[in-house]
Parts: sequence; C-alpha cells; structure tokens
Amino acid sequence: MTALRATLLAEMHRAIDAAASDGLAMLQLRGIEPAYPPGVELSDAELTSLASLTLTVLQRSAIEKVLRDVASRPLFQLLSLVDGVADPARWDGPWLGAHITEATEESSEGAMWHDDFFESYWAYLESSAPDV
Repeated sequence: MTALRATLLAEMHRAIDAAASDGLAMLQLRGIEPAYPPGVELSDAELTSLASLTLTVLQRSAIEKVLRDVASRPLFQLLSLVDGVADPARWDGPWLGAHITEATEESSEGAMWHDDFFESYWAYLESSAPDV
C-alpha cells in the first residue's frame, strides 16, 4: 500500500469516527448544526424533541456504532466507483473507474472536489426527482 493510499484511508476512518461522534452530539444538542443537505435547519419542534432525549450508556454505544456504519457507506461506494467495481446510476457508456494520484504544484490548480460537493447537491436533487 502506498503512503498516499494509507494516508487517505486513515483519514476516511478518522472522518467516520468524527461523524459518529458529531452525530451523537447532534442528537443530544451539543451545539452542532447539520450542514447537509445545504440549507437544512432543525425546526423548533425537532429541537424540542431532541432536547427530550436521555440516552443510556448502552444506547449511546449502539447509536455510535450505527452512525459509524452509516457514515462508512458513502465512502465505500465512492471507493467502489473509483475501483470500477460499481457503476454510477447515471453514466453513459462503460464505467472503468478513476484514479486518485498525488497532486503536484503544477496539477493542483483547477476545480476542487470539496467545493463542488455542496454545489452539486442541487443538480443531484433535480436529477433524482421523480418524474411526474
């Protein structure tokens, strides 16, 4: 395994752990607001409902395990798409996968994935809307 691959995979596992902890904190209203999908807000009724939650140690443990699993699923799907062993839902022609390579100073300019992530939500939402 290359250093780049090991580093990226370790960061994904770290992000899964952080997402599970943040998710649990969100359930117990510890100041974390949802960021996805863009523009989402919790209603007053939702906030009141969450404020009434009193979780036991076992419930917290179980919820964290579920949140870790849920957080890992999109990352696993992304890696399956990159590896070419899964096909995107909307792609014309054969899907061969993709390559992730270490950026150089010359190649680091251009569109940024993290910037496009939230921006692309609206196109995704429109393309996934049921036909009426």
